[in-house]
Amino acid sequence: MLVGKKEYLFAGRLTALTSRNETAMRDIYDVWYFAKNNWDISTEILKIMADKTIQEHLADCIAIIENVKDNQILQGLGELLSEKEKMWVKTDLRKETVFLLKNYLSALKERWWWNVSCVKHSVFDMFLWLSPYRQFLPRPVLF
Repeated sequence: MLVGKKEYLFAGRLTALTSRNETAMRDIYDVWYFAKNNWDISTEILKIMADKTIQEHLADCIAIIENVKDNQILQGLGELLSEKEKMWVKTDLRKETVFLLKNYLSALKERWWWNVSCVKHSVFDMFLWLSPYRQFLPRPVLF
């Protein structure tokens, strides 16, 4: 059985969410499911399919989800859900999906800062190791 990688599926669904003429609620539901389960997102797929950074694309997805009207949220989903699930979709799907995507954005910012800090630290260590005067150089404080 052929299956897609999780990070490709998530990136594809995010791209579908922004590229359709009309928003498909199944895209929002799938994005919520993938984000709730902490799936990774393939930045390469987003770059190829949408020609945007992951940060730009997530911001676009958040804006689209926030603009979905109350009377639209069940379109295409209502037939598949129980009454209890329909109530949850009406009241919570949008806000939870937006919350999770904002968490992804926040994690990306933290990861970026961590990577920059690690690179600075590694370059400095290499410089110290190569320097004949390494014992006289102060060690920088990294945030």
